[in-house]
Amino acid sequence: MALPISSKTGNWTPLLDSLFTSISALCVTGLTVYDTFTHWSFLGQLVILCLIQVGGIGFMTVIISISTGLGHKIGLHERQLLVESSGLLHSANLSFLVKRITIFVIMIEAIGAALLSIRFIPEFGIKTGIYYGVFHSISAFCNAGFDLMGRFGKYSSLTPYSTDSLVILTVSILIFLGGLGFIVWDDILRYKLNFKKYSLHTKIVLITSIAFTLVGSILFLLIENNHIFKEVGVKGKILSSLFLSISPRTAGFNAVDLPMLTNASIFLTILLMIVGGSSGSTAGGLKVTTVAVLFFSAFDNSRRRP
Repeated sequence: MALPISSKTGNWTPLLDSLFTSISALCVTGLTVYDTFTHWSFLGQLVILCLIQVGGIGFMTVIISISTGLGHKIGLHERQLLVESSGLLHSANLSFLVKRITIFVIMIEAIGAALLSIRFIPEFGIKTGIYYGVFHSISAFCNAGFDLMGRFGKYSSLTPYSTDSLVILTVSILIFLGGLGFIVWDDILRYKLNFKKYSLHTKIVLITSIAFTLVGSILFLLIENNHIFKEVGVKGKILSSLFLSISPRTAGFNAVDLPMLTNASIFLTILLMIVGGSSGSTAGGLKVTTVAVLFFSAFDNSRRRP
């Protein structure tokens, strides 16, 4: 990242700034010291994208996927490391599970890239449009928050597309899916839409995640209706409220100018960031399962029930 070839100016990037960017990408944090589009060259952006992908699905998952692809056997130590890092409940049929999850991730990211490319190709041309689609699809699914929209203005993120249904909904769905986690993905792949057969963990994650998304969207809409949404149409209000509810929980994108939000919305954003996503996912935070357990414990204690 520090090499001249990684920057558009052809100059060396300070080592500390390069280290910060690399860690932010690998840990899918999304914090940046430089605008990704204006500072980094194509090579630098590719390095960031690779770090995001590895950090998103997990280093051990990537290593084991490559090893099994080359025909190598997975030892007991590697199995235990993957179980601990991914949040899986057991190591049975681990090779098959990793393969299935890897295919699922690639498939979801490919669909997201294709949908985003529909919007970006007419704007930026075929090559750039496809590249933008792939970059933002991976960044969204891995909940990284890195973007290439600096061409519209530094750190503009997705604000130019705040009323674009295709872009906002696609990115929102990718963020939501990425924040569900390995265990939930495995249950969905195994049992499809048969909710009754899902594990307790999966049920809690799905119900809590949907609840936080809906409640957050409604609250943002009510709080900002006569403020930042005052001159926005109904469609824009709904899309922006939904995105404001989904993105803070770990993604790092923004479709509205965050400093313009009211103090109430900023406080709500902080609460959503604290909650985060699901265990074993690309998301951070306390995790929705932890919050759900705390809520039910408090509810039962208030009724003097064990």
